[in-house]
Amino acid sequence: MGQQYRCFLDEESLVPGNRMGMTGSEQLVAAARSARLGLFVLSDRSIKKKWPVKEVRIFQRMGTPIVVVWYKFLKEQAEQYVRNPPRDLLQHAGAKEFLDTVLSDPLIKSISYPGAAWNNPNNEDYAFHIERNIQALL
Repeated sequence: MGQQYRCFLDEESLVPGNRMGMTGSEQLVAAARSARLGLFVLSDRSIKKKWPVKEVRIFQRMGTPIVVVWYKFLKEQAEQYVRNPPRDLLQHAGAKEFLDTVLSDPLIKSISYPGAAWNNPNNEDYAFHIERNIQALL
């Protein structure tokens, strides 16, 4: 049985106008400050949204170690996006720079699904692979 983790999941953990009167960004700062690790799942869809860019920057500012999980998206594809960004990637300020940072910052670790099945990973195997890699990093 795997180790248990207490998680802050932005979709579930962010509370609009929470009882302490904190904004979403302030809640993320508090989470980053108390976290041992920031785990970000990046897909070809998530990198085109503005919040992942903001979230990674907050965790970087707080000095929280960051691990990126490439989900149904190859690191090589991200490298191509940096060289020749698609129009939808450029809709959000900082998205191209965000990818460049994720790819080039030596403090950001990456986990990719091994083998030829990267585009259709077995979720149970992938979860075990991710957990094993995170434990090795901690």
